Amino acid sequence: MCFVWFLIRVEPLRDQTGKVIRWYGTSTDIQELKQTEEKLRDDERELRRITDAIPQAIVVLGPAGEPLYANQATLDYTGLTANDVVNPGFRERIFHPEDLDRLRENRNTALNAASHSRRKCDPYGTTASTAGF
Repeated sequence: MCFVWFLIRVEPLRDQTGKVIRWYGTSTDIQELKQTEEKLRDDERELRRITDAIPQAIVVLGPAGEPLYANQATLDYTGLTANDVVNPGFRERIFHPEDLDRLRENRNTALNAASHSRRKCDPYGTTASTAGF
């Protein structure tokens, strides 16, 4: 079975009383967009499979430092679920309260430096392979 994706939009043209007197519409071929979206989903699934196979805790952060994804090693180590990690306050559940300010500072430093280089650090400020939780 073969089909092509189209985005179809229609808008009515109404007279002064609100009666529809004509319809205008567009039909846009979005097949390439849908193929690109599927490729992106496939690539993301593959990246997750790869990171889940790594026995190192990995948390993927967004541009503002918000957690987007944690690999299986992180979930196993912390006892959290994937939903727990992406919700605010997850760090408070796994780190000692006295370490949180230093952790936040180290993470922000790494995120700010990342725009200029590929600098990475662990939660406790030493050079490592992650940008910290």
